[in-house]
Parts: sequence; C-alpha cells; structure tokens
Amino acid sequence: MPASVPLLSALRLAQGNRQMQDRAAVFEAGFELVGLVADGVGGRPGGAEAATSLLEAVSRDCARLLPVPFLQEMDAALAGVGETTAVLARISADRISGGVVGDSGAWLIGPRTHRVLTSVRKPYLGSGAAFPAPFRGQWEEPTLLMASDGLLRYTDPERIVKAASAGDLEEAAEALLALVRLPLSGEYPDDVSLILVRRAG
Repeated sequence: MPASVPLLSALRLAQGNRQMQDRAAVFEAGFELVGLVADGVGGRPGGAEAATSLLEAVSRDCARLLPVPFLQEMDAALAGVGETTAVLARISADRISGGVVGDSGAWLIGPRTHRVLTSVRKPYLGSGAAFPAPFRGQWEEPTLLMASDGLLRYTDPERIVKAASAGDLEEAAEALLALVRLPLSGEYPDDVSLILVRRAG
C-alpha cells in the first residue's frame, strides 16, 4: 500500500453457499480508505446481483461518497434488482465513519476487548424501505473489523478478539476464517467476507 495512506488492510472472502453472495472491497480515497462488506440476501432472487451493483457503485464514487446518504440512494437504485446487507466506512488515521444496513457489522478490537460500532438494521438495502444507521469510532483500539454474518454469527466474540489481535494482519485475517471453517469438510456454513484495518507504524 502506498505510504500516502497511513493504514494497512487485509481482506478475505470465502464461499459457503451454492452461489457466492458476499462482496467486499477496500478502495483508496486520498489519505483515507473506503471499505465495503455486502452480503446479498439469500432465499430471494438477486442477492448476489445487488451486492455486486453496490460494490461497483462504491468503486465509482469512493472519493466523494458519504456513507449514509450514499446507502440511502442505493436503496432506491437497487429496488427491483435484489437485496443486500451493507457495511460502508470511510477510514482515516484519526477516525472511522460509516453506515450499516442489515446484520453485517463493524467492530473495534483490542487485545482483550472489543466495541461493536454497528447495530442490526432492517429492512435490507434494495427493499426500498431501508434506513441506514450511522456509526462512528476513534482508534481507541488498534484493529477495525468489518464482516458479514458468515463470521459474526458462527463463532463467539472472545475467539474473534483473539484471532483479530494477531501481530500480522494477514495472519489475523486467516485466523478469523479458520474460526468458522468446518473441521471435517473444510467448508464454511455460510459465505464469509471480512476486512481488517490498522494504522501503519
């Protein structure tokens, strides 16, 4: 990552469903990162398409978007396409600000504790009735986790805190995936998407 962005990031995606419906990406926007985790709603048509369309829209507008108004606009834009969760954040060396729809989430994680920045917010994006909830955070803990419920639902907070606190960010991302990998088959009970971010230095 260029030195102009004082942040380090790691991203992982793992397929657990017949059709992979999770999407995740990290974009550079000046001295900030813009992170997105989107989990297309299963059991309804168009979940993967909605998550993909959201990611593509973020990639086009990441330099100037404001998370909550942007998600409000996308709720209308995705109507008729499908529905998805979304955790969208602008991340700088000083602060984190974002918006959330659905049951994906964002946590700030320290060596022994964590703070949940987001709350579950339904209806989903693309329903035409979504109400994105804002969230904000300072770097009182060293690691930001953004993840779909494929991680957050299938393991416990204590294990997430321990895995995310590994010294190397890439190792931490792999350790988080391992928490929800089924021991016998090596498969996942659900699609998993996660982003880890730390300040450089």
